[in-house]
Amino acid sequence: MMKLVSMNIRGLGGRIKRKYISDRIRKEQVSFICLQETKCEQISKERCYQMWGSNEIDWVEIGAVNNGGGIITMWKKDCFEMKRYRNGNNLSIIEGVWKIGTPIEITIVNVYCAGTLREKRIIWDELCEVKKSHPIKMWCVAGDFNSVRSVGERRGQSFNVNYSSEIRSFNNFIEVLV
Repeated sequence: MMKLVSMNIRGLGGRIKRKYISDRIRKEQVSFICLQETKCEQISKERCYQMWGSNEIDWVEIGAVNNGGGIITMWKKDCFEMKRYRNGNNLSIIEGVWKIGTPIEITIVNVYCAGTLREKRIIWDELCEVKKSHPIKMWCVAGDFNSVRSVGERRGQSFNVNYSSEIRSFNNFIEVLV
């Protein structure tokens, strides 16, 4: 079985967070992990190996800019074989093969959306365009969209009119993507 985990870690610089990720990978027997908001310009191979607890992994990353954003996608080499990848505007699109059981071609996307609705729409539009013209039909999209599908999902903030526009846009993006 392939187990994929996605989480916004809000900074990967501290030892405690790296240990938390390492423990989670080990305890949950994770095959593939998508991390958002690393806040790191670059993550060394030693740090990746340390988090995973093995050097039998591979990864793709997009560095943070001005200590904001940043994503890294890591996987066990014996579970997933990357054929190609493309880093876009706060998203990594990784094509490959699940190698557990019957091999399956799949595209996995790790996305982090921050900022204004306009900036989010740019990322959503890019992702929809890539998927439309893509030959691989099986997709897994993971990440932090910083958007909600309904008012009830928004916690800790009061509802305002701007959210209704964002909710409609986000729901439309999901419908187009599926």
